[in-house]
Amino acid sequence: MRPRKAKRASPRRVRAKGPTGKRAPPARRATARGGVAVAGNVACADFVGRDKVTHSYGFSPADVEHLIEKVLAFVQAGAAFIPHGSGDALRAELDGETLTFRAGAIAQLAAEGQERTHLLALTVKRDYQIWATKFIPLAARMDVKRVIENLDLPVAYTEFRPPPGAGPEAQPTSIPLEDITQAFDRHTAFIILGEPGAGKTITLQKHAYETARRRLQTRAGLIPLFVRLSQQKHRAPLEFLRAEWESRLGSNFARALAEGQAVILADGVNELPRDNRDERLKDWRIFVQDHLGASRIAFTSRADDAPLLDLPRVRVEPLDPPRIADYLARNNAQGLQALLDDPRARLHEMARNPFNLSLLVSAYRSNQREMSNRGRLLEWFAGELFAREEKLAHPGWLPRAAQISALSQLAYAMQAQGESTTFSFQVARAAVPRSVELDGDEIPLKPADLFRFGRAATILDPATEPEVRFYHHLLQEYFAALELLRRFEAGEDLTALWKSQRLAAEMPPANVGEWDPLPEPPATGWEVTTILACGLADDSARLIEAVRPHNPVLAGRCIHEAGIPLDSPSPSPRAMETRQQEGGEVLARVHADLLRDLY
Repeated sequence: MRPRKAKRASPRRVRAKGPTGKRAPPARRATARGGVAVAGNVACADFVGRDKVTHSYGFSPADVEHLIEKVLAFVQAGAAFIPHGSGDALRAELDGETLTFRAGAIAQLAAEGQERTHLLALTVKRDYQIWATKFIPLAARMDVKRVIENLDLPVAYTEFRPPPGAGPEAQPTSIPLEDITQAFDRHTAFIILGEPGAGKTITLQKHAYETARRRLQTRAGLIPLFVRLSQQKHRAPLEFLRAEWESRLGSNFARALAEGQAVILADGVNELPRDNRDERLKDWRIFVQDHLGASRIAFTSRADDAPLLDLPRVRVEPLDPPRIADYLARNNAQGLQALLDDPRARLHEMARNPFNLSLLVSAYRSNQREMSNRGRLLEWFAGELFAREEKLAHPGWLPRAAQISALSQLAYAMQAQGESTTFSFQVARAAVPRSVELDGDEIPLKPADLFRFGRAATILDPATEPEVRFYHHLLQEYFAALELLRRFEAGEDLTALWKSQRLAAEMPPANVGEWDPLPEPPATGWEVTTILACGLADDSARLIEAVRPHNPVLAGRCIHEAGIPLDSPSPSPRAMETRQQEGGEVLARVHADLLRDLY
């Protein structure tokens, strides 16, 4: 039966049957991490054309193919799916037509366990579909308001290669790449390196989006599988990937590997637990050698963990001035350039990091001007996320201060396990307090509510539910910094967080392969957290002085990167004089320690 047409003057929405004329069969209860429960006749998406005809698509194979056809038509013409209404609903608009995915529909598609629904979910999932606004040739047709802001950063890549015949002590040569796809064309396995917020994860998501769209269009090419290594748990690489592949696609993983059908996008080597990371990385190296077959794999990590994988390396480069200027222009923030160019503001280095630049632009457009302090910048950003949800008046909403206290303790526990960590619901529940004290009152906390509110604010990642993970690792480090600062001010000894190996005799064996120079000294994993805490501290000099005897390099980074001068204003002239004196003394001691280490 064909859908009825509504009158042009007063269109009414028609709950149509599926394109085949039959009602969609009752849906399975979703088993995806999102936990979306759907029953009865399912309609996951609505299409409203210029003739005001509305279709409701279900999950039958025919429905999915009709939906794929519409999605591809929209994205090829430059439309992007952006959040719409409540929940995770998405909508795209194009030339008077709209295509809307209802709340819960993307999670349900991903839970269907079929290749086509898996690929379709990748092209519209919130974490992936942002690339439609930048990488589709007709993206210029997009209305500015329909572009998802701050997520379409133009990044550059450099491939590192060892000199022919040189040993591990040699410095590799570097070759700029026009696009990350060049690395996928050259290597069956490689690792993408970059600083926090450099764009490593969105690089993999971009490739997942493009590869999925290509396979949907042509029914040829590779099938992307994006996984977070923090969710590997205690499983061997082959077991972990097989479970993820077969739950999402319903096909044989070993066959797909052998036939070269898969491209595995493994995000977050640095998110593996520290206590057995070396062993895990050796297992992944064996997997690449023995099981990858004709398929491909790309890892991401901060620089420290690359050597044990012994793979070619591609670095995400800091943004250069033309890319920064381009991003400012596309986000109507050209006036920020003057602040970036002001040496007193010390914002230029911060702006070279894509995540930081996106925050600077958001802060600038919100009329914020004191932006050089990274801790305060993240404090403002988190406050904006909380404020957005407070306006929605969620039932049972917890006071913001209570949520911040509980999330800080959760983040601190996660930071102790790895740079960016995923906890099971049970472990996360044990890491948060049952109540917090605010203004003399005990505020009871229900972990399930706390996590629900955190996901709604995108402080926690909605995609990992029921597991708990911060949406971005810099948000985790910001909240962990709040707890670190609370413990420091309470007199707790935090030496273990800062003490690092400094002497040549203390360095672990290099264990480097032909692609790698000698590694940097081992990191503690608390560097960025401590720098953020220093920016948030009322007396940053005291915190720096506590760090200095155990890690003068980190103390120096706090001075250089925290964004607060040691002689920052104090409430009274006498306090100001004292702070200047103490700050100068700390600065001199840090300089002396760093010089001593050189000789």
